[in-house]
Amino acid sequence: MDNLTHSLVAVSLGRVGLREKVPGGTLSLIAAANLADSDVVSSFWGHLYYLTYHRGFSHSIAGTLVLAALLTVFLWLIGRSRAHPASFGQISLAVFGTAATHPLLDLTNSYGVRPFLPFLERWYYGDLVFIVDPYLWLILGGAVFLTGQWSRPGKAAWAAVAALGSLILVLAARSFGLWIPLAIWLAGVGAILFAKKRQIVFPGSLAAFALAAVVIYWGFLGAIHWLTLREVYPEVQARYPGIGRDAVSVTPRPANPFQWDLFIETPDEVGYGRAFSFSSQSSRFEMIPRNQDNPVAAAAASTCPGAVFTRFARFPVFDVSEAKGGAVVTIEDVRFTRQGRNPRFGSITIRLDSADAIPCPDVGVEPKTAPHLQTNREIGE
Repeated sequence: MDNLTHSLVAVSLGRVGLREKVPGGTLSLIAAANLADSDVVSSFWGHLYYLTYHRGFSHSIAGTLVLAALLTVFLWLIGRSRAHPASFGQISLAVFGTAATHPLLDLTNSYGVRPFLPFLERWYYGDLVFIVDPYLWLILGGAVFLTGQWSRPGKAAWAAVAALGSLILVLAARSFGLWIPLAIWLAGVGAILFAKKRQIVFPGSLAAFALAAVVIYWGFLGAIHWLTLREVYPEVQARYPGIGRDAVSVTPRPANPFQWDLFIETPDEVGYGRAFSFSSQSSRFEMIPRNQDNPVAAAAASTCPGAVFTRFARFPVFDVSEAKGGAVVTIEDVRFTRQGRNPRFGSITIRLDSADAIPCPDVGVEPKTAPHLQTNREIGE
């Protein structure tokens, strides 16, 4: 999730009572909630370093415990120097609880996390919430804003957040047709401003209700996700008899819980398209070859850049072409390159004669075979 959402969760937890448990109050909780993203420094060394280390150890169970422990000790030492009344146990409870929300939130989207590093490399995907969700901003931000007393700079900061959110929604509406989410956002912001203007008093427990509303929202999305998969699977199975249920995935689209990106995996192809919830409209999808058995593609996957990228990619496909000087292989992660997301982020081009020139972390990874292939081959046989 975006760091604004992580921060709003931290502030909401502070309103529930955790800010009194740590030196530094709300700012310390915000630090705990965002500490896992310290791994973004890996991007300074190159794209493959980022793919390797982002949402890696710092987002794992072990990494969360380590980072939270370090922050706890740091805050405890500060508290001792300033005679803060919170005990080590209280600081630990606040920091560990807040830090744990980061990987939990990130698990809900389709980028995924690796919670069992360094013992298990496997990615896990919640596929419920898009990486930026304006409804979470409304729920959490509204509760925080309505239960606080804000100075002029504070009001200006909130105005900037509302303006930025509105701009993002306007751009998304123009790009993806999200006019209804834009209307909901504007109506929500208007209602929040109206309540604040009328000086309606809200209890501090409103933040707790907001956090509970987020959990209910996840449950709502989980139910829709399950029902959508149940509707889509027979359509896919009609075209590919014997395909396993775990070979069909639907992932969230921006701000629309009733439209999903659809992905299908067979031994030799990856499908992508659109799935619709509670609609008579049939799912649409197109299949493209994996091409992973091509000897040149296999050679590219065995290089350091190829191995690192295929370990990250959820739906990898290979394109082999000839250029002056030798073969060129482009590896795509279909979830980024074919659904209007970020093609540059979700692909890598490798020249076999110069693969060593690409900055690549030497972590000894082996190229990943696509998930579900063994299962599907067994079914097909």
